[in-house]
Amino acid sequence: MNNLKRLGIGIKLLLFTVVSVLIGISLIVSTALIQFNSFNDSVSREEAIKGMEGLNTLIEDYKEESLRNAKMLSLNRELINAVENKDYNGIYNIVSSIAKQSKIDYIIVTDSNGSILAHTYDTNIKGNSISSQSGIQTALRGNDFSTVETDEIVGLSAKSGVPLKNEAGTVIGTISTGFLLDKVEIMDKLKQIYKTDLTLFLGDVRYNTTIVQNGSRLVGTKLDSKIADIVLNRKEKYIGKAEILGIPYICAYMPLLNSDNQAIGVVFAGQSISEVIAARNKTISLLLVISILIIFLLSAFIYFYINRSVSKPLFQVVSAAEKIADGNLNVNIDFKSNDEIGTLCRSFNKMTRKLNEVLNSINIAAKQVAAGSNQLSASSIGLSQGASEQASSIEELTATLEEISIQTKQNAKSANEANELAEFAKSNAMTGNKQMKEMLGSMEEINKSSNNISRIIKVIDEIAFQTNILALNAAVEAARAGQYGKGFAVVAEEVRNLAMRSANAAKETTEMIENSIKSVEGGTKIANKTAEALDSIVESISKVANLVKDIAVASNEQATGIEQVNQAIVQVSQVVQTNSTASQESAAASQELMSQAETLKEQVSKFVLMNNKPSSNEYLKSIDPDVLNTLESLPEKKKPDSPPLARIDLSDNEFGKY
Repeated sequence: MNNLKRLGIGIKLLLFTVVSVLIGISLIVSTALIQFNSFNDSVSREEAIKGMEGLNTLIEDYKEESLRNAKMLSLNRELINAVENKDYNGIYNIVSSIAKQSKIDYIIVTDSNGSILAHTYDTNIKGNSISSQSGIQTALRGNDFSTVETDEIVGLSAKSGVPLKNEAGTVIGTISTGFLLDKVEIMDKLKQIYKTDLTLFLGDVRYNTTIVQNGSRLVGTKLDSKIADIVLNRKEKYIGKAEILGIPYICAYMPLLNSDNQAIGVVFAGQSISEVIAARNKTISLLLVISILIIFLLSAFIYFYINRSVSKPLFQVVSAAEKIADGNLNVNIDFKSNDEIGTLCRSFNKMTRKLNEVLNSINIAAKQVAAGSNQLSASSIGLSQGASEQASSIEELTATLEEISIQTKQNAKSANEANELAEFAKSNAMTGNKQMKEMLGSMEEINKSSNNISRIIKVIDEIAFQTNILALNAAVEAARAGQYGKGFAVVAEEVRNLAMRSANAAKETTEMIENSIKSVEGGTKIANKTAEALDSIVESISKVANLVKDIAVASNEQATGIEQVNQAIVQVSQVVQTNSTASQESAAASQELMSQAETLKEQVSKFVLMNNKPSSNEYLKSIDPDVLNTLESLPEKKKPDSPPLARIDLSDNEFGKY
C-alpha cells in the first residue's frame, strides 16, 4: 500500500484502467463461457434424450414387427397341421425357412403345455418346457403378447407371441418371434443417426454399447450404483451428468420393462463433453492472448495521453505550489485546455492572484488593527477595574444577606417547632377531655348499678325476714307436735339462724353500697368540675396554637422573601463577576490581538508579492465607516479612575428590579 501511495497519478490511472479492462474482459469471458456451457449442456441433453427415445423406439418397432410376424405364422395351415400331428421336423423346416426369408432372429413353437416343439436359435432345447414364462402363459390363454425378454438362450430380445389355434378355434400351442438386441450394427447405425453414444443394459451390466475404449466396446461393465437405484429399483428416468470410466457425459437413462412391468434392463444415450471442454479451454486461451494484446496496446496509448494531458500540467502546478510554499507568490501557469486539468491550472492562477490581494490587504489591516487594539485594551482595563470593585461590594452585601437569611430561617424553624408542640398539646388536651367525659359516663353507670344492687339487697333482707318468721312458725308447730316434731324443730332453728345471718349480711352490704353511692356522687361532682376546667384549657390551647401557627406562617414567608432577595443579589453578583471576567479577558485579548497584528505584519512582509498591490487609501475606503468611527472615538491608553459604586435600593417599590 505504501509503494502504491508513492506512485505518480499517471501510473495510478494507468493501473486503474488496466485493472478495469481486465475485470471487464473477465466478466465478458465468464459470461460467454457460462452461456456456452449452458447452451452446450442444453443441446447435449436434448441429443441424449433423442438418442434414448430413438433406441427405445427401435425396440418398440422390433416388438411390433415380431408381433406382426407371429400373427402371420399363426395363420400358416401347414404349420398348424404339423403341430397337431407332432411333426417336429416339419415344424422346424417351416419356421427355419420363414425365419431366413423374413430375417427373423428366432422363432419358437410350443405345444398346448408350453413344451418347445421347435426353436430356430438352438435346436438342442427341443422338448424343454417354457410354460413358466409370462408371455407363453398369456398366449396359451388365447391372448397376444409383446415384450422385451431375457433368458439364458437368446439373452436380451424384443419378443412377441400369439396362440396357435386349429380350425375348431382350440389353442394347440404358441408361436413366438423375436429380434436379438445384442447386434452392434444396430447401435452403430443409431449412433450415426442421433450423433450420440447408446447402450443397452441387461440388469445393471452393459449388454450392447457404442462406447469404445482402447479399441474395445465396454461390454460387461456395470452401471453406476446410484443411477441403477433410480432407474432399476425406482423405475424412473435419469437425465443429467455422469462419468463413464472417468469420461464426463451428458446422459439420459430410462428403464427397460418386460410384460410383468419389471425393469430388466436400462436404455442409455449420452454425449461425451470432453471434446466440448477441450474446445472451451482452447477458446479461453485464445481470448486470453487477445485480451493481453488489447491491454498492452491500450496501456501504451493511455500512458502517452496521461503523460501529456495530466502529468505535465500537474508537475507545473506542483512546482508553482512549492514556490508559494517558499513565500514566492509571483508565479503563473501557462497551460491551455478545456478539461479538468486546464480548469485546475486556471483556478490555481486565480487563487495566486487572490492570495496576493488578500495578503496585501492583510498587511494594511494589520496596521489598523494594531492601533485599534491599543485603544481597546486601555478601555477594557478601566472597565475591568470598575467591575472588580463593584463585584467586591456586592460580595459583602451578599454575605450580610446570607447571615440575615440564616437567622430568619432559624426563627421560622423554631416557630414551626412551637406550632407542632402547640398542636400536640391541643391534641392531648382534647383527648383528656374526651376521656374525662367517658369516665363521667362510667361513673353514672356505676351509680345506677349501685342503686340496683341496693334494691336487690333490700329484697334479700325482706326474704330473710320472712324466712325468720317462717322458721318461728315451724318451731311453734314442732313444739306442738311433741316427740315427733323434734327433728323438724332442729331444722327450723337452723333455718332461722341462716335467715338472721343473711339479714345481718344484707344490712352490712346495704350500708357499704350506700357509702359507695355517696362517694360516687362526690367523685362525679369533682369530675364534672374537672371536665369544665379541661374545656377551658382546650379552648386556651387552641387559641395559643392558632397564634403560633400564624407566627410560623409569617416566619416562613419572611424567610422565603429574604431567600429571594439573596438569590437576586447572587445573580447580580454573578453578572458583575462575569462582566469583570469578560473585561479582563477583553483586555488580555486586545493585548494579544495587538501582538498578533505585529506578528502578522512581520509574516506578511516575508512574501514576495506581485506589482498589483492596492494602496492603503483604497483599502480604507473598503472598510465600514461605522468601524472607523468607533476606533477613532476610543480614548487614549491611560489608567482610568475607579468608577463610583452603584447604589442598590431594597425598598418595596424597587425590590422587583432585583
